[in-house]
Amino acid sequence: MRGFLGKNTKIMKTKIKLPKLHLVCANDQLRPVISHILITKEEVVATDANILVVRRTSELFSEEFIAAMPARILVHKDQWKAFYNGSSDITIEGDIIWVHYEEHKVSHSVKIEGEGLTYPNYAAIFPVEEDTVEPSEIGFNPFLLKTLAEAMLSPSQTNKGFSFKFYGEDKAIVVRPIDIDNNSKGIIMPITLSLM
Repeated sequence: MRGFLGKNTKIMKTKIKLPKLHLVCANDQLRPVISHILITKEEVVATDANILVVRRTSELFSEEFIAAMPARILVHKDQWKAFYNGSSDITIEGDIIWVHYEEHKVSHSVKIEGEGLTYPNYAAIFPVEEDTVEPSEIGFNPFLLKTLAEAMLSPSQTNKGFSFKFYGEDKAIVVRPIDIDNNSKGIIMPITLSLM
């Protein structure tokens, strides 16, 4: 039976309480893939096309979980929210993720990338490091910045601020936490001031 949790199945714990990556995902019927979080063996990615968060998979999940998972899976934002809200352990078996709570467990089907959904090439969005510029004036949405900050940090992490790298008035702004070494990075798209 698909998704059966057998006696020999290892419980693969998350390393920390998961960050609120579901906040970054879109509600876009034309682009349903960005209502999902991409989990690869190297990175966990969420975007709504205005902001983007990338975390290292090894900082969030155990080695056993990463070894057992397919190369690239898509988890719907509502499922990630369920993972975030009070789960203690997460197990993966093929395309089923089991979320274990104190008194019960819930199964969630995940999508293997390429089965009807392909995640955007998020790596191409990050500007080339050498192309930074001193901005004269660049606008961004403070509500999107707040959401980005919440999604980049796990609840147990504290941070006193973020660094910003600017690449031009109409280029993505790269955002990183400055107080912690969690290798998370994000992007916020600027607001075109000439249109305001």
